[in-house]
Amino acid sequence: GEQLRSVSSIDKEMKLWPEVTDLTFRESYEKLTVSLKNQGGGIGKVQVFLNGKEMISDARGTSIKPDQGDGNFDINLKDHPWLINGENRIVVVTWNGDGTLSSPGDEADFLYEKSDQTPSAYIVSIGVADYQGDKLDLKYAAKDATDFMKAVSLGAGHLFGKDRTEEYLITTDASSKLKPTRDNILKTFSDIASKANAEDVLVVYLAGHGMNLGGEESDLYYLTQEAFSPNPEVYKDASVRNSTTISGNELVEVLKKIAALKQVLIIDACASGKLVDNLAEKRDISGSIIRSLERMKDRTGLHIITGSAADAVSYEASKYGQGLLTYSLLAGMRGLALKDNRSVDIVLLMQHAREMVPKLAEGIGGIQEPRIFSPKGSESFDIGVLDEKDKALIPLAQEKPVFINSVFLNADDLVDDLSLAEKIDDGLEALSVAGVNSKLIFWDVKSYPGALKLSGTYTVKGNKVELNWKIIKDKTTVKSFNRSGELSKLEALVTAVIEDVKGFVK
Repeated sequence: GEQLRSVSSIDKEMKLWPEVTDLTFRESYEKLTVSLKNQGGGIGKVQVFLNGKEMISDARGTSIKPDQGDGNFDINLKDHPWLINGENRIVVVTWNGDGTLSSPGDEADFLYEKSDQTPSAYIVSIGVADYQGDKLDLKYAAKDATDFMKAVSLGAGHLFGKDRTEEYLITTDASSKLKPTRDNILKTFSDIASKANAEDVLVVYLAGHGMNLGGEESDLYYLTQEAFSPNPEVYKDASVRNSTTISGNELVEVLKKIAALKQVLIIDACASGKLVDNLAEKRDISGSIIRSLERMKDRTGLHIITGSAADAVSYEASKYGQGLLTYSLLAGMRGLALKDNRSVDIVLLMQHAREMVPKLAEGIGGIQEPRIFSPKGSESFDIGVLDEKDKALIPLAQEKPVFINSVFLNADDLVDDLSLAEKIDDGLEALSVAGVNSKLIFWDVKSYPGALKLSGTYTVKGNKVELNWKIIKDKTTVKSFNRSGELSKLEALVTAVIEDVKGFVK
């Protein structure tokens, strides 16, 4: 369903990128001179990366013309915030004049001495569950962000020290001091950029809705609290997009400004932007989303893992009251994926989640294997240390019984003229939205293997309602119930049924 990208540039002879003929450090490694040779394709933009992050998006300046034969320019490295004490690496990537072909990159390593700094950890956990209106609302995103923050801050506090661990919890929960508006999120990153050093660690967690517009606006867009519509067409209006979303390109720019060289981005979001109600429908992460994430990690030095589900239903379809990627990460930190049974190694943790999510998602349509994007040549690092006491404090939900749409009919005409099924399902939904604290999970679908269902008939005589119903699993009766009530007090009868369900679950 994506709009095809223009490929006219490859329907002709491809021209090579310019060759880097020399990389020379001068003035005690404070400057680097780059020499280029035009190989027939012109001299396009020249990207410069320092320690895995894009330092300069185009270093040509005004001194080099696209059609000239040779050229050189200087890069100033003096006191750059991304320099670390010890070995550093510069990578220069050149592009042809058309911007269609790039070089693999020319590398140069150098030693740099600076005063040692004690590293700090910056943790940003964002969860949007309550959007404008009710068409985009989610159950678990805000609670998942809170749970993830608790787990990571426990580990970071031990590894970096509590006084060097800064937490930014930004959710739609009533208890959250900072709400996930576009302005608040961008201001948070700006605040971190004013403080962070190259030796620091940045962990960013995003839960909620992602969107792919395809075509010209091919990018990942994270919907902030101001978002109001599930229709991607609405966000093709630039004014709407710029007030209700944060794009992948914007994330790149704000993360580039943060000097921390060890960065992690976790995206637990439904990313297609198409909200469908069919659990059986499977779809892959769109090509444009993958390209956006690839560009992001290559420009910022990020380790990225995305557990993108195709739609809101599959994203929320968890027996645990948590998003599946978040559940897997928390389970890993609780002990399933710790290095030496204590250290939270980021690559080890992401690989564990990639393997665990498909197992948890068996039978749930629309959930894919998480994708991991790591910078070329990057190494893993620890983001925390957890002892046995800490592990026990990580809020990992237990598997819960799953209920699906109820069926209640008037025995006289086989029509639910009291809308009893709808009222009871609303009650089950209310029990379900408590997230990790809920006793059951309710999915708004008609069928699902292994799920429980309420089914029954009722008769109405005057003001009296007699109700006979069952809890059914895979067409087999698990337990039967009888209830009676007054037609004028139908809500009391619904409450009694919900109490029966709660007793059964307990």
